[in-house]
Amino acid sequence: KDAELIPEVIKHCRNPHLAVQAGGNVGVYATCLSAKFHQVLTWEPSPENFLCLRENTTCADYTFDNIFAFHAFLDANPSQRRPLELAEANNCGTYRVGHPGGASPLAAPAMRLDDLHLDRCDLIWLDIEGYELFALQGAERTIARHKPVIAVEVKDHCRRYGYTEADLCGWILAQGYTYAACVKDDRVFVPREK
Repeated sequence: KDAELIPEVIKHCRNPHLAVQAGGNVGVYATCLSAKFHQVLTWEPSPENFLCLRENTTCADYTFDNIFAFHAFLDANPSQRRPLELAEANNCGTYRVGHPGGASPLAAPAMRLDDLHLDRCDLIWLDIEGYELFALQGAERTIARHKPVIAVEVKDHCRRYGYTEADLCGWILAQGYTYAACVKDDRVFVPREK
C-alpha cells in the first residue's frame, strides 16, 4: 500500500514545503515525506512507537533534521488527555485514542493543529485509526487559510467514535475540497479550483 500511496499523495502537492502527518507510528511516512518537504511535523501518541519514531529519525546513520515529532494526538479539544488502546495485539500501527475513562494504563495528551499558527501548510495526512474527523476539526483554520492537500485513511474505524466515512468525506468536501484519488483505504482531497 505505501509504495503506491506515498507517490500518489505527494504528486498532488504543488509546493511541498510543510507536511503535517499524524499516525507517525515508527516514522515510515515522516521519513519518506522528509525527502520531498522542507519540514515534516508528525504526531504519535503511543510511547513505544514514539521512541521508535525518534530513534528512526535521529539515528547515527541518518539524520532527518527536518522532521519534528510530537508525542501527542491531534484533536479539536486540546485540553484532553485520553487513554490509548491497541486494537490488534500484534500490530503496533493500530493504537487508537480511547474513550474518556477507559481502563488503559497508557494515555496521551491532545494538541490542536490550529494552535500552532503555521505560516504555511501544504499537506495534512492522517492515518489515525478513525480519529481523523476530530483532528481535522482542530485544523479548520489552518485548512481554510492554507488549503493543504488532505489525505485520510477511510475505514470503518470511525464508527467507534460516532461518525461515518460519509461524514468524514462530507466534512472535507464542505471545506472547499474535491476528491482527487483513492489508494486502497486512503482518500486524497485537493482544494477546488476557484
